[in-house]
Amino acid sequence: ETVWGKSEGSEWIAVTLHVDDGGCAVSSDEYYAKFIEELRKDYDLVDNGDMVSHLGMDIVRHDDGSISLTHGTYIRKLLNKFGHTKSELNPHPKMYETPISDSLTKDDCPRVPDPKVVNDYQVKLGSLIHTTMVRADCTYAIAE
Repeated sequence: ETVWGKSEGSEWIAVTLHVDDGGCAVSSDEYYAKFIEELRKDYDLVDNGDMVSHLGMDIVRHDDGSISLTHGTYIRKLLNKFGHTKSELNPHPKMYETPISDSLTKDDCPRVPDPKVVNDYQVKLGSLIHTTMVRADCTYAIAE
């Protein structure tokens, strides 16, 4: 992901690009129109209107003009993908239905890990780590 910025007096624009997708935050609609007009001289652009999501994050606009970034849609897709659509809320992620007991020892573990179990764990954990790029609360839960 790359971010560029430009300003002229009190007007400013920040542009974020990722592969073939981008977004802008601007000080005014007029400055945005001027900026896009300049870009269209050299590039074929499509304006899809107000951004509602970007890189798996939902963008929520509030009445006071502020915005929130959430991973609600992304996390719901993960729950569906991993078959946890009826899972109960838990403050910490639960990878498997069987809880790991405090009495579990090294001798209880197989000498050679099951590649499917290892792969499943890596896929789930990697998917959750994506959310930690912008969500400190998820970082804490995953670390626990």
